[in-house]
Formats: sequence, structure tokens, C-alpha cells
Amino acid sequence: MNEQNKLWTRNFLLLAIANLLMAISFYFLLPSLPTFIVNELGQNKSNVGLALAAYTLSALLIRPLAGKMLDNYGRKAIFILSFIIFSLSFGLYALVGGFIVLLILRLFHGLSWGITTTGGSTLLIDILAPEKRGEGIGIYGLSWTIAMAIGPVIAQSIVPMYGYQFLFVTGMVLALFGFVLTLFIKYPEFKPNNSVKKANGLIEKRVISIAALQLLFGICYGAVVSYVTIYQQELAIQDKGLFFIILAAGIAISRISSGKIFDQQGPNRILGFGFSFMAIGLLLLALSNNYIFFYLSSILLGFGAGVMMPTFQAMANNMVDKYSRGAANATVITAFDLGIGGGSIIVGLLSDWFSISFSYIICSIIMIFAFVIFKFKVIRTYEKNRLIES
Repeated sequence: MNEQNKLWTRNFLLLAIANLLMAISFYFLLPSLPTFIVNELGQNKSNVGLALAAYTLSALLIRPLAGKMLDNYGRKAIFILSFIIFSLSFGLYALVGGFIVLLILRLFHGLSWGITTTGGSTLLIDILAPEKRGEGIGIYGLSWTIAMAIGPVIAQSIVPMYGYQFLFVTGMVLALFGFVLTLFIKYPEFKPNNSVKKANGLIEKRVISIAALQLLFGICYGAVVSYVTIYQQELAIQDKGLFFIILAAGIAISRISSGKIFDQQGPNRILGFGFSFMAIGLLLLALSNNYIFFYLSSILLGFGAGVMMPTFQAMANNMVDKYSRGAANATVITAFDLGIGGGSIIVGLLSDWFSISFSYIICSIIMIFAFVIFKFKVIRTYEKNRLIES
């Protein structure tokens, strides 16, 4: 199945391109849906937040169940079905005429998103050779980075010229192209293990320590992406998205190299760099009083995020067998989602009480604390429970 342990297999390419198309369509909605709700549906900003939260909440709630289903019943049918539901849901946005209908659609769309992304991450591990796992996860994750860079730009170009309905239909077509590619993947044979099936829970306990680190990282990453735009306005820095472009570039660069280092040397050294990049980047961001610190922090944070996201996923999958990969991926991804949401809330509170700058200092301390936990607890748990062939 692993085609002589190569990384660039037909299945890997099909899955990565399908995920890229799905991710681009996902990022179409980030800049356009809030203005659609306000301008087309006549809603206030609080309802914008409600619509965005509904999607995230439904995806968050379904992930553990999705992981259990993937482990108990296999990947193919669940992944393909959720992918086409996700794709066709885009077309329904063009038919929405009221906020309640939109809210229901967002909940439904979020469910399909949670299942599809969990299924794709699990299928990826099935496809990759164990010795190529870190590198493969890193490169696969580039699809999210590329989509984050180009999706909003394409969306903001389409809406003024052709309108929201055309954007939604375009998103549906792109996602459907991705769905078609999933039909040509040769899915690994998967026969559920009945004894494991009964024991499987919604949370994979063996990767809780990895999920805890992912949660702490998610808090700090969420603090950056949620509030850096407001922060740069306070600093009177005319950014126009350059921070996120540099951040995405840093993520892409580190993803390409960090996975290979993980495969060859394990997580110890590479995560040492990752935690250091995040802690120093957050501190520089907190101390920013000029363009140099502000943009230097973005590249360091990009390097750190690009190292940590794929490494945590690879570590989690190295600790479980194929019958528990769905639950393991769901556990780690859910922890990251909780961290993103928690980071937004924490920074919001700290910003009201103190300042955004102070909250970034706290986040830097959180990263140092997470590194200590990793060095004295998590790495030992990982080495003790890592499966040689999983």
C-alpha cells in the first residue's frame, strides 16, 4: 500500500489536492460571510459572531463521534459521504434568504466539516509509510497554508464583480472537484477489530498528553490570529494583511523541513525549536513598538506553528494502532479547536483588564510552561508508548 515507502504516491497526491480544493472553498467564507450577513441579510455584528460560532461549535462536537465512526466502520464511505455533503452545502448558501435558515445551514455545514477533516487526517496516516509520517503530515498541511493565503484573496475579488451567490456556487464547484478526486483514491483495506470496536471511546486516552500540549499551543495561536489585527491598529502599524502573509510563509517553510527532521530524529529536538520560536515570537509581539519587532514576530510564530501542528499529529498517530487513529486524530484536533476558542476568550478578558500586549506576554509564559511539561513528562510518555509499526 505504501508503494515501497515513497512519500509522493498517487493516493497521497489525490488526497492532498482534494484537501487543498476543500480548504480554499472553506477560506472563501471567512472574509465574505460576515459582510454577507450584514449587507445581504441585514443583521447586526452580534449575529455575525453567532453564525461563525455555530459552525465551529458543531464541528467541535462532532469530531469525537466522527473519530469513533472512522475506527469502527472504516474510512471510505464516511469520508466520501461527508465530503460531498460539505461540497453541496456551499450551493445552499446561495438560496438563503433569512438568518435562521443560515444559522441552521451553518450548524449542518459545520458537522460535515468536522467529519471530513477528521476523516482526511486519519486516511492520510493510513496512506503514509510510518517512516514518512512526519514529512507527509507536514506537506499535506501545506494545503491549509496555501488555502489560507489565496482563498480570502479570491473571495474578495469575486464578490465585488459577481456577487455572493456566484462566490457560493464557485466554492461548491471547487469542493466538488475535490470530492471527485477522492473517488479515485485506493483506500487501504480496513476490517474493524470487534474487540477494539467495543473498547473504543470518543476520546483516545493514550494521546491525552499530546492533546494537552496541542490545547496550550492552540490558546496562544488563537490569541494571535484573533487579536493581532486589533493590536496592530493600536500600534498604528498599517499592516493590510502583511502579518498573515509572513505568518503563512513561515508555516510553509517550517512544515517542509520539520517533518523530515521528525522522521529522522524524533520530536525532541524539533519541538524544542518549535516551543522556542513560539515563546520568543509572542514576547517580541508583546514588546512591538516598531515594524521590525512586529514582522519579526510573525515569521517566528509561523516557524513555531509550522513545526508544532504536524509534529503533535504525528506523535499522536505513532502512539496508536490503525483501529484507533480516528479517535486519536479527533482528540488532538478537538484540543486545538478548544485552544483557539479559549485563546480568543482569554485574550479578550485580559485585554479588557490589562492590554493585548500583556496577554501576549502571558501566552509566551504558557509556551515556556508547555515546553517544561513536554521535556519532563510528555516525551517520556511518548517514547514509552510509541509503536514501532503503527
